[in-house]
Amino acid sequence: MKIVIASDSHGRTDYLKEIEKKEKADYYLHCGDSCDVSEAIYPFVSVKGNCDFHIMNRDLSLKIGKYQFFMTHGHLYYGLSLLYKAKEMNADIVLTGHTHRRDVEIIDDILFINPGSVARPRDGLDKSYVVFEFDENIKIDKEELKKAVKFKDLKEKY
Repeated sequence: MKIVIASDSHGRTDYLKEIEKKEKADYYLHCGDSCDVSEAIYPFVSVKGNCDFHIMNRDLSLKIGKYQFFMTHGHLYYGLSLLYKAKEMNADIVLTGHTHRRDVEIIDDILFINPGSVARPRDGLDKSYVVFEFDENIKIDKEELKKAVKFKDLKEKY
């Protein structure tokens, strides 16, 4: 299973299209603040960020293989409230954006992934997204799963 995870593209749909061309995946997920309509960012499925006015889902719960995913932008739930919401949703993996900083960590046996920002990083690093590949038929230890999270830099050609 290959999942591409992006966030905070802030109208730069061209970056999402570039990622789609580069990365053939089973799922394309966007953690909010696309600042565009769902049709424009297709095949990415997005949640509503604090700058989105055309996307309806404020969060999304999906089962992919053996794993329960919970995706939210990160402006409504963060810190302990995000951890509690993840537990309430029985999440194995949580995807968030909002901070424009890439991060991957395990808290209480839940894998949290923030892909950073496709358009405006705030961590001093390049624009980024995540490629997450795993065997959907086998549930493995979160530390092993964490190793499958690969941050990719998006180098601007313009």
